[in-house]
Amino acid sequence: ERQGSVEGLAYGAIENSLYWTCNNIATIFKMSLSVNSSTPETVLKLAPLDKPRGIAVDVCDSRLYWTNWNNQHPSIQRSFTNGRLMESIITTDIRMPNAIALDDLTQKLFWADARLDKIERCELDGSDRVILTDAVPQHPFAMAVYGEYIYWTDWVVHSVVRANKFTGADVVHLRRDVGRPMGISAIYNSSFNCFNNPCRVLNGGCSQICKLDPAGSVKCSCNVGMVLDGDGKWCRTAQNDTKTCNDEEFGCESGGCIPYHLTCDGVFHCVDKSDEFADYCATRSCREGFFTCANGRCIHKNKTCDSVNSCGDYSDETECPCDEQNNFKCKSGPCIQSWLRCDNDPDCPDASDEMDCPQRDCKRELMSLMPEINKG
Repeated sequence: ERQGSVEGLAYGAIENSLYWTCNNIATIFKMSLSVNSSTPETVLKLAPLDKPRGIAVDVCDSRLYWTNWNNQHPSIQRSFTNGRLMESIITTDIRMPNAIALDDLTQKLFWADARLDKIERCELDGSDRVILTDAVPQHPFAMAVYGEYIYWTDWVVHSVVRANKFTGADVVHLRRDVGRPMGISAIYNSSFNCFNNPCRVLNGGCSQICKLDPAGSVKCSCNVGMVLDGDGKWCRTAQNDTKTCNDEEFGCESGGCIPYHLTCDGVFHCVDKSDEFADYCATRSCREGFFTCANGRCIHKNKTCDSVNSCGDYSDETECPCDEQNNFKCKSGPCIQSWLRCDNDPDCPDASDEMDCPQRDCKRELMSLMPEINKG
């Protein structure tokens, strides 16, 4: 079946399907490779003046991204793989978008403009745009991303070019004197799994918005009207008096501050109970200057190895040297004050402070108490 001018091609690995753009009929097609007699399906019929070119697939979110060099309204657009919920995510500072590529590892979109001679990186919703290079590209046509590099074909310099995907530097012309280089693909063995994206596991520990930085690490942010707390993960209501909680405090989502060591201790201290939210307590890491207890609580480091069970599970007293003159070391590790040994009240988590104690002469102890009893 004739498809017209096919200008962009992408492969969806999970569903084993090909997607492509047809420029002259402004259509995006799909064909399954799992069925021998498969025929092309129309995913999306665009407006008559639209000019779809490059295309990329996000297999984890089942989305398509493509460039549209419509002379009047050029844009970067996206939709779900069934064609629903189409939207334009970039419409400004754009003239003739050609190449587009999606980096699965960092969840970033890369695209090139053949009229403005630049390559940009942005979030998958089109936000946080960064120009990687506007000096090297002359007429970029197609693009691929692999490892630490982006690769593209260029019609003016007749080359296949490579640059660092973080900085746009380290430019290398891998192949020169190519008449009119068109598409380019990076082929490699991959163990990529959608859940390798840390934002897909408990939202990366973020209370609201989880994104990845250019290196693929979690970067939390907040919805409008909220501000990021000192831990870099939790969002709370912005206060009218611009008061912010310090590093020793936790900002309740409803506003106000509580001591940080009181979070995730099983007791609600915030009015809205946000200090005990399960998703926060399950994913947080204790701040600098705090010790992480085995039960997940955070206490000041100066509260460790002081013979006081500050964690509640003795984990703050387990790996501590004991002063044998004044302390007793439990078999399970913690130190307790020596006067607590053999007092018929277990203080060690394993009750070892009440083991191997000398046999008590209860009759003598009782007789010694008789004068006091008689006085009463």
